[in-house]
Amino acid sequence: MKKLLTIIAAAFVLSTAAFARGSYEGDIQLHFGFSTDNFNINNSVPTAENNITSGLFDFEISTTHVWGENPVAKIGFTVNFNSGMGGTINASSNTENNRFALKYDLFVGPTFAFTFGDAVRLDVTPGVSLVGCDFFFYFDSVNDNFTTLGTSAIGPGAEVKVKFAPSSRFSPVVGYRFAASFSRFLVYGSSENKTVDNLVIFTNTWFLGFGWNW
Repeated sequence: MKKLLTIIAAAFVLSTAAFARGSYEGDIQLHFGFSTDNFNINNSVPTAENNITSGLFDFEISTTHVWGENPVAKIGFTVNFNSGMGGTINASSNTENNRFALKYDLFVGPTFAFTFGDAVRLDVTPGVSLVGCDFFFYFDSVNDNFTTLGTSAIGPGAEVKVKFAPSSRFSPVVGYRFAASFSRFLVYGSSENKTVDNLVIFTNTWFLGFGWNW
């Protein structure tokens, strides 16, 4: 029992120290940007595209929390929730190329933060991209109906983000994120899932915004 109380007391002291002034930095950020999603489909669905790319205007909410006594290097985590709307910019298909595109995705990972005085903080985040919804909506002139093509997927990604004036209450932010998300099914023409041999979504996201720091 004495050892257990000692461990609990030590954990309390360490957690208090972790949140001491200068050791912890947190924020919430709003990002606005542009992304491209490239669908590469090796498929068992005869009428599905082999390659289709969308361009989307994005709105994103992000939060980053880092800890460390070193004034230059800290470590923590980042969570991003992104939504985007746009349309098709390229499609290898005989159907209509003008399609409405919609996407929701989540990106989570550990963050390595490097601060250079009061001017700039560089955040590098390897992580996991979870695409909850990535869809194209279009009118199928062959079947004379309005239909969909899309999927949900998961895969690795990485983000590089620069925060200016990191010691200020508000900071301008600029960044880039890449992800490769994998799936084995399509929603094609209806709500029914169609199995495919392999589907990879390559996502490139560029964004700028601002953060509220504490």
